[in-house]
Amino acid sequence: MSATLARMIGAAFGDGAAVDGSRSGRPIAQGAPAQAPCLPPGTSSRRRKLWELPAQRHCSLIGTCLPVTEMRKLAARAGYDAKDLSDYSLHAVVTGYCNERREPAELIQRWLDKRYAATIQRFGLARDAAAVLFAWRKALTLGDDIAGALWAAWTHPLLDEADGGEIFGDIHMLSHQIGAGARADPGQTEHLKRENASLREQAQALRLELSLAQREHEAVVGELRCRLAAGARTERNPGQSGCRRNRPRSVARRLQRRQRHPACRKTGDPADERRIVIIYSSNNHNSIE
Repeated sequence: MSATLARMIGAAFGDGAAVDGSRSGRPIAQGAPAQAPCLPPGTSSRRRKLWELPAQRHCSLIGTCLPVTEMRKLAARAGYDAKDLSDYSLHAVVTGYCNERREPAELIQRWLDKRYAATIQRFGLARDAAAVLFAWRKALTLGDDIAGALWAAWTHPLLDEADGGEIFGDIHMLSHQIGAGARADPGQTEHLKRENASLREQAQALRLELSLAQREHEAVVGELRCRLAAGARTERNPGQSGCRRNRPRSVARRLQRRQRHPACRKTGDPADERRIVIIYSSNNHNSIE
């Protein structure tokens, strides 16, 4: 297993930690680089570096805080060819290189500090380990930038080993919960897709119905206004006729449809509405005569 991992490290990075014998004349080194000593909590005001954290935290930290796309970019910036490695294989290699201060670890440190600067600043207000743990649990409960909260908490200078272990347990269980949720997601996604398509069809049908109702409403109001104008002209010139005599019944039918349709609205002008009612009543009276 260690020989296989060493070959993976050599293929990805090809430097002193796992050197190809054809390039250096030495056999491939077995195992990961030695871990740098951890900075004791509470002995310094500066934040801990990636390579100063316990090795068992690196896997969760890299997997949670460093997206795979960025991990590949950083590997390329360090001059390593990882295009033939799977995401998991590259993750394993990069995690092994977080144990000591070298170029990959320093690139990751700078990227994480820049990406989560605002969260680091917020966690910097904590004055003891309990406050750091409280800030972490709050972020975990709210689902508020969990990756940034993990990085800010584990590198906080006041966090002790016991509380760091509590955070490790939290993030470990969260990974299980996310995995369980991912198994349920495909079925739920399909259901939501079908429901969304049905709602889109209903919305489109309602839009078409409303558009037709509005056009009919506008036609009715336009014709009634025409009748209103014709009536005014007739009052001024009794010998001239307005619109055709067979219009009132057509107008009455349209007005009835307008009143029945729930999507229709009034013109908004009370004076127009009163004149329309007067003309409609007058037309009905003339048609009876």
